[in-house]
Amino acid sequence: MLPYFIWNGVDCRTMGLAINTPPRVIPEERVEQITVPGRPGAILRPEGVGIYAPYVLTIHAGNRGGASLQAILSWLRGPGTLILSSEPNRAYEARVINAGQLDHLFRDTFQGDIQFFCQPLRAQVPAEADITASSSPVSITNPGDVPARALYSLTGTGEVFLLMDGERVFEVVLPEEAATVLVDTAAGMTVTSNGENYNNHATGSYRGLWIPTGAHSLAWEGSLTALSITPRWRWI
Repeated sequence: MLPYFIWNGVDCRTMGLAINTPPRVIPEERVEQITVPGRPGAILRPEGVGIYAPYVLTIHAGNRGGASLQAILSWLRGPGTLILSSEPNRAYEARVINAGQLDHLFRDTFQGDIQFFCQPLRAQVPAEADITASSSPVSITNPGDVPARALYSLTGTGEVFLLMDGERVFEVVLPEEAATVLVDTAAGMTVTSNGENYNNHATGSYRGLWIPTGAHSLAWEGSLTALSITPRWRWI
């Protein structure tokens, strides 16, 4: 099977494009380099676990007939999701930064490089199902390479503590009437179900709610009637 890519749900083959399989890019870990006077070398201080730099992925492509160059350039623009045939179970969060270097060879044929600016962590395809629970604790296994910055949906009333592996890491005071509040550990924000800011009613560490790789336990204390977790597994 010839290689292909899918951009925002559209297979490049339906646009008449043939491509070369791009090399696998391993993102660089983001580190601070510290030099000490009189000491050779440098000290490298990582910014944190799972913190990597974005990179540019280049795909060489040419057309075999089909869509016009104008239609292809209209499709290859802006932000979106990129899936490669070499990794059909992973999705890149990306943005097209250069699709204008497609050189004409003959009247209706062209070839050139398409460049995607990619965020360093790749998502699962198809997306993982939410984890739901009505009793505590919940056993969770992160199959990814890095801690998962999950989205938590909490339904209940009053003071609720969330515990990761037995340690209290986060507290939310829910409204007196049963309501749902969202704790987004990627954005570092707590909001109501209709999107209103609820940060003033939450304390603790969003990072403490990241789900480390491997098997872990999430528990709660308080009047929580339902819990739903969008785990957001990620791979480098």
